[in-house]
Amino acid sequence: MKKALKITFVILFWIGIWYLAVLIYSLFKGMSLSYNPLFPYPHHVFLKLFELFSKGSFYLSTISSLIRILISTVIAVLLGIFCAVISSRFNFLHLFIQPLLSTIKSVPVTVFVFILYLLIFDFTSMFITILMVFPIVFANVYEGIKNIDKDLLEVCQAYKIPFGKRIKSLYLPTIMPYFVSALTSSIGLAWKAGIAAEALCPPDNSMGLHISLAKQNIDNEELFAWALTLIIINLLFEFAFKKLVKAAFKKWVPNEVKNENKKSN
Repeated sequence: MKKALKITFVILFWIGIWYLAVLIYSLFKGMSLSYNPLFPYPHHVFLKLFELFSKGSFYLSTISSLIRILISTVIAVLLGIFCAVISSRFNFLHLFIQPLLSTIKSVPVTVFVFILYLLIFDFTSMFITILMVFPIVFANVYEGIKNIDKDLLEVCQAYKIPFGKRIKSLYLPTIMPYFVSALTSSIGLAWKAGIAAEALCPPDNSMGLHISLAKQNIDNEELFAWALTLIIINLLFEFAFKKLVKAAFKKWVPNEVKNENKKSN
């Protein structure tokens, strides 16, 4: 109950800041204080949001975008694990992957979007999500593998401990905290990168398409409503994902994730 009151107070505080910002902007621009089409008041945005809720296209677009991002994230995670394992086994492969990682870190997302737009229009957002998530998973898993105790590995080899037992007692306890950390870090980034790519290169039935259309039509109320939708979905998505990670990988969840989950209870 106490936490619910705190959350309510914080939400109301920021809504109040929003109202104040619109008033200041309207006064500065000499616009009407009752209605501002460029910087809408919260109640106008909420009304537009409820209007979106009544449309079937809202749910179709939202679900489609979620599915695209989830599929892309799964592919990126599997690809990151595979490349990390192979690179740790054959060190020369890491040299080949390193330039790719440096390129992804250095080049803005918009540049990749414009390049992919010409090649694979409908799948641009999915490839962008993979590009953003892959380096995080690869780097963390690779680091986890490299931090496996070499002395313990030699003991396992000397006593000819079966590979299955090595994985269970040595590999997993060392690597999993890195892997879980990568998952919790990349999920928010996947969502933001995927939607940004959709907005710049909008496929059919996507949230990005509606955001792009709202921008073209200068319908800022709808644009703010979709932005609010993104925030709500992202918060719910991250909350559910962290709970799922905690349940699936309870032994290896990093302390910061455990603390976040305890605070949310």
